[in-house]
Amino acid sequence: MAKSRIQWIDFVRGLVVILIVLGHVMPKCDALKLIFIFHLPFFFIMAGYVLNVEKWSPNFEEFAKKIAKRLLLPYIVAEIIWYPIWFIFSHEMGFFTHLWRLSEADPVNGFFTIFWGAINNDYDAAVDAPLLLGPMWFFPCLFLAEIIYLGLHKIFGKDFKKFFASLTVAAGLGFFFGKIQPLPQAIDIALVMQIFVAVGVLMKKFKFVEKINLPIIIASMIFVVISYNFNDFIDTSFRMYGNPILFYLGAICGTIICIKISVIFTKIGGKISDFISYCGLQSVLVVAIHIPLIIILYDLIMGMKFFENDKLLHSSWIVAIIALILGVTIPLLIAKKFRKKPIIKYFCN
Repeated sequence: MAKSRIQWIDFVRGLVVILIVLGHVMPKCDALKLIFIFHLPFFFIMAGYVLNVEKWSPNFEEFAKKIAKRLLLPYIVAEIIWYPIWFIFSHEMGFFTHLWRLSEADPVNGFFTIFWGAINNDYDAAVDAPLLLGPMWFFPCLFLAEIIYLGLHKIFGKDFKKFFASLTVAAGLGFFFGKIQPLPQAIDIALVMQIFVAVGVLMKKFKFVEKINLPIIIASMIFVVISYNFNDFIDTSFRMYGNPILFYLGAICGTIICIKISVIFTKIGGKISDFISYCGLQSVLVVAIHIPLIIILYDLIMGMKFFENDKLLHSSWIVAIIALILGVTIPLLIAKKFRKKPIIKYFCN
């Protein structure tokens, strides 16, 4: 691992990416609601944490090119590669039919959704125009969130009150459009995420990570419990936020807990810590290909007649653990062996 990298950041990214994969396959239980409180907002907080506002604010175009290569290029490459595979094997040949009703998608809508983005705010409507490689949706959203934040800082950054007001207005507009009419490529979600990006920037500025102590952890756990018990189920990709205050508090506090866990484990070290850190290092590849791997696994299981079709997803912890292991370890093995090869290099560090 490069010495310039901060290992606890790789570890916490790896930890949350593992939770994302688990959240896609685990049986429905209380832990699923808990994971969804913070697992996607976390990435926007960390984006703010590593964002060098002073460096990039006067170099806006250079920054846009830099993160477009890091976020938009893997998104486009992954979706374009997966589309013909889905079309041939699922839509035409009838394979890969057992998860998320993807085989029912209209090919034309499925293709244009790659460029337009999934603009659904409920599960039923998602079948009509899904993003076929669904977990990649937040890469353009993360790109837009950073661009919007830096743009607002460039315009209002010299006046804290105006800058804070601009972030608040942006978030409010995001909630409004998410409920009334979701915007292309999740622009509305990127607006909602401005608060999280700002939190990450402030964490870095005030060296908050070094100050996380037992009282802060206890307070964070209390707020996560409050969010868990009094807010609705959170699903950021479908604009399901529940109460905005509880949404922000739960996600921020859940992230704080994950960061503290990561700092502790990276200090202890060991093979488990190294594995999770490497997962964080190669998180783009894990996010990009874990769904196809899981779809293939579930198709094989269905071929063995172990489960009824409508009961396979979220039905068995044994299936979930196998899917989790394959969905995480196979991308890491690919990265280890082929990270410098054509195409694969776009997804690997």
